[in-house]
Amino acid sequence: MKMNKIAAAVLAVGLALPAFAQEQGGSSNGKETPAQRAERDYSSWLPSAGEFSIGFGLDPLTTWVGQLFNGHNTGNALGKLHGDPMTGTPTIGIMGSYQLSSQLGVKVNMGFNNTRVSEQQFVFDDALLFANPLSEAKIADQMVAHSKEMSFALGADYRIGGKHAVQAVLGAGLIYTRQSIAAKYSYGNAITEANQAPTTYDFGSNLSGHHSFIPNARQKEMAQAFNTFGLYGSVGVEWFFVPKVCLGANVNIQLTNERRARGFETWEGWNVDTQKLEEAHTDLGTTKANTTTFATSHLGSNLYISFYF
Repeated sequence: MKMNKIAAAVLAVGLALPAFAQEQGGSSNGKETPAQRAERDYSSWLPSAGEFSIGFGLDPLTTWVGQLFNGHNTGNALGKLHGDPMTGTPTIGIMGSYQLSSQLGVKVNMGFNNTRVSEQQFVFDDALLFANPLSEAKIADQMVAHSKEMSFALGADYRIGGKHAVQAVLGAGLIYTRQSIAAKYSYGNAITEANQAPTTYDFGSNLSGHHSFIPNARQKEMAQAFNTFGLYGSVGVEWFFVPKVCLGANVNIQLTNERRARGFETWEGWNVDTQKLEEAHTDLGTTKANTTTFATSHLGSNLYISFYF
């Protein structure tokens, strides 16, 4: 199995190289010398004014290559070559650009990761357990959580490299990212006057209680979000291995400010003062604290392939 993977990797590399093996004469065997190859004019392969591009991040490919020789599906990966992602988990980049000239282009870079998790856990049915202390009947508690992450950048790229297939690319622009999480909880055992602290599964929320209730009040809903604004500069290279198609890599240098947006929590519990089942809504407000960062971070597509049209 490992030999098959090695053979597949070698074959993939071999398929990418023939584009550079075009024979234009100049040596005794009809092949180009390194000096001739360096002087070849690749202008027709490069972007021109009025063209646009579509690009995709190569994170899945780098992860696969990183795991190719380790013998199992988890462990080392090359996905971290591009730095830590701004939104906490890798967001695969989708890019687009428009060439104002052969050197200058405007660029949009976007990545997102939306996740829904539904978790169900079983706890003892308190009512049946009260009726029969030997009962092993179970009842379900459930959590449904939504996590949303996105990054967006709008900027410009300037290409340096003349007629060569390998081009240096300098970039700068604006950044916006958003992270949010929301969760709803439902419980099988109801809170009643007779059972003010029913058996409940801890889904990782704070079950220590709310100030209006006795301990073990239950969280019913929560939501929170973070917004990040900033500037970026980038330095990278692009290799046009066939006409109008390039492999690229860059490093982003970013100055960002993160602020927490308004959030809330809703709790339920037995209020010992009113002797009623009640809900309490806590508005988390907008924090006065914020985080300013100057670093190299992953914006969505630091290892990518682009197609120009």
